[in-house]
Amino acid sequence: MQIPKISLWLGVLTLGAVLSAQAVDNSDQAAARAALEAKMQELDAQQPVPPANPPKVQPVPTTYLGKNLGLSPILAPALPISASKQSQLEELLVKYKADQITPEEYHKARAQILAAP
Repeated sequence: MQIPKISLWLGVLTLGAVLSAQAVDNSDQAAARAALEAKMQELDAQQPVPPANPPKVQPVPTTYLGKNLGLSPILAPALPISASKQSQLEELLVKYKADQITPEEYHKARAQILAAP
C-alpha cells in the first residue's frame, strides 16, 4: 500500500503549523503575561466582598390553583408474574446492583426465572 505524496505533504505542513503556533513569547508578550499573572494573584488574595443587600427570597405559596382537585395518584397495574418470581427477581437485582454477579449472569438468571412455569 502506498501513501500518496499529497497526504505526506499535508501532514508535514500541519505539523509545521502546530509547531510554529507554540512559539516562544516575545518580550512584550512576556511582560503582559507577567502583569496578568500578578493581577490574578492579587485578586485571588483579596477576600470576597459580601453583597450589600442580599436578594430577598419569596416564600413558596402553600395554596395555588389546582392544588385541591380531589385527584388521587394513578397506581401501576400488577405485574403479570407471581409473587415468588417477583421476590426472586428483586433479590437478583440487589445482587446485580451490589456487583456480586456479572451482567451476563444477571440476564441468564433473570431469563431462567421468567421462563420457569
